[in-house]
Amino acid sequence: MTFYRLLAAAAFLLAGGALLLQNPERNAYTDPSSLAALIESEQDHIEPLDLARSIKEGKQKLQVIDLRDSTEFAEYHIPGARLMTLTALVNGGVRRNENIVIYSQGGTHAAQAWVILKTKNFPNVRTLLGGMSGWNDEILFPQISADAPDSTKRAFDERKALSVFFGGRPRTAPSYTGHPPRQKPPLKGGQPPKFEKEGDKLRETCERYGSTDIFSALVRIKA
Repeated sequence: MTFYRLLAAAAFLLAGGALLLQNPERNAYTDPSSLAALIESEQDHIEPLDLARSIKEGKQKLQVIDLRDSTEFAEYHIPGARLMTLTALVNGGVRRNENIVIYSQGGTHAAQAWVILKTKNFPNVRTLLGGMSGWNDEILFPQISADAPDSTKRAFDERKALSVFFGGRPRTAPSYTGHPPRQKPPLKGGQPPKFEKEGDKLRETCERYGSTDIFSALVRIKA
């Protein structure tokens, strides 16, 4: 289970438990087993990629509801989404026969709204998996590695097109090259390394004494 699904499931359980305590009368949507079955079969949410495809193609009429605040909505919202408070949503903001997708920033607020609408017998309501955070990661700013295989790059082409369509910017991550190569330390004061000095001295000693015996030359240097 992904982090987004885990977060949404926790929100469903908390919201559902609270509602059941307030409303002991159960129906097909307030029964915990029925809600759990919807979650397990992934009928509670829609993936960002699937929502983006549906909006772009326009084949499915959706009511997309944004539960964030007005400032966040003004900065960016999914095209076609309606800004609505949770109170307005559950008190007649949408019709029961509509195909509804709800999202909030991270998904928790939308998950709570989903439970409430289910208790009010809304059959076609889903949340956006991951909320706006998931939309940003999957649609607006998708990322691919520069050294990804060709098959992955071809599959990524659709996400690139959707990103541009919705006003985003696809990104290419730099290739992993392992540990950076070790750099030689700069010479201090332009002086050659010590081993070069010792080598020059060794050659000078050999030439002075006319000896090719390196051991003898080393003894003379130490002396």
